[in-house]
Amino acid sequence: MRKVAAIFTLLFSFALFANVSPLAKIDIDSSPSGAIVFVDGTLKGATPLTLTDIKPDRKHHLRLEADDYQAHDSVFTPVQGLNDSMYVELLPMKGILLVTSEPEGAGIFLNGYSLGETPRLITSLDVKSVHNLVLKKVGYLDSKVEVKFSGRKPLHHKAKMVLNSGVAHVKSEPDGAEVILNGISRGVTPVTVSDIPNGRLSLVLKKSGFKTVSREISINAGDTQNLYIKMDALPGTLYLTSVPAGARFYIDGSPRGVGPLRIADLEPEKNYTVRAELDGYSPLERGVFVGNGQTVNEEFRLESNLGKLEIVTWPHGAAIEVDGRKVGTTKPGAVEGEWSSALIIPNLKAGEHTVRISAYSHAEVVKHPVLEPSRTVPLKVRLRHVFTPNFRVRTATDTIDGILKSQNPRFITIETKPGVERTIQRENIRSYEYIDRRP
Repeated sequence: MRKVAAIFTLLFSFALFANVSPLAKIDIDSSPSGAIVFVDGTLKGATPLTLTDIKPDRKHHLRLEADDYQAHDSVFTPVQGLNDSMYVELLPMKGILLVTSEPEGAGIFLNGYSLGETPRLITSLDVKSVHNLVLKKVGYLDSKVEVKFSGRKPLHHKAKMVLNSGVAHVKSEPDGAEVILNGISRGVTPVTVSDIPNGRLSLVLKKSGFKTVSREISINAGDTQNLYIKMDALPGTLYLTSVPAGARFYIDGSPRGVGPLRIADLEPEKNYTVRAELDGYSPLERGVFVGNGQTVNEEFRLESNLGKLEIVTWPHGAAIEVDGRKVGTTKPGAVEGEWSSALIIPNLKAGEHTVRISAYSHAEVVKHPVLEPSRTVPLKVRLRHVFTPNFRVRTATDTIDGILKSQNPRFITIETKPGVERTIQRENIRSYEYIDRRP
């Protein structure tokens, strides 16, 4: 019986031993070393560390902590019967730094690299290190800042920048000139320019219509200078044109030439009387103001003071005189024997004119049309026929003038007076001919 009990006890122990898993082994190291190790919330020691009491085949939470470094959290699952190792590189903890300056706008630099301008909240600096910042602003001395964190406690550094510049009170005659110092615009006169760096500087004053003034000044830190600069006005320019082109221009009564015309070096800030003249057009005059350095473009649109005559006659071939000057003869119209085509007589001055219209064997007509500028006056004139002999017959005893009506081998018939005809036998005719009494 005892033997059976012993065998049973041995078998039970073997079965119990077979169901218990051996513990896992794991080596843990970190950079930096000495980090505190927690497994599933239980403190296990500091790195480097070997853990031999970790149950295998299940997830465990690992946490490493070190001063001035960010805590590391991870999950690992050891494998039964295997030795494992873990290496963790801890990241430095970042501090919180607020940098301000008086005045604001100072550049913040670390090892030559810009971190922005004040005011600035900086969260990129490691708390474990000492940082030497430099604040820079034009016109001020550099301000050096040493930053040393104590954990995550926020820091505030306020720098009072020390002025490294002078001051200039700049006035000009006239006011309103732009002040440019070393290529940078600093306002318009009168103006107080501060933050002027030490040394020799380029000062430029600009104003529309005035000559640019350039000077070199020298200033030391803390200096105050009063500058008064008188600016010279630039001359004015007139550009004169006319429609139509070619007008003669006068300025204040003096002839200056034919347009288009450019007249430079005029005394500025002055009113000028400009007059344009062109034959056949009414003169045009106006006042023009020319400012400092100003180029004034003036266009004179001239109105014609000439008119036209349009003359149509019956019959065609009528000679036309205007104010005693022969100007042409009317031509046949579209229909033979009807009115002539129009004779255009351009470029006649406005006002009354004397027009004489004459044609052979017709009574002369005199008209007195009144022309207006840029207008055409039509004249339609029917000339009255006048009996005018055009044929002459000589006999032994007589000379007979008239208008040839008909002729044959035996007779010639002519009209000697309006409505009176005479027939002459050829045997009595010594000679005959056409006569022309046109002037």
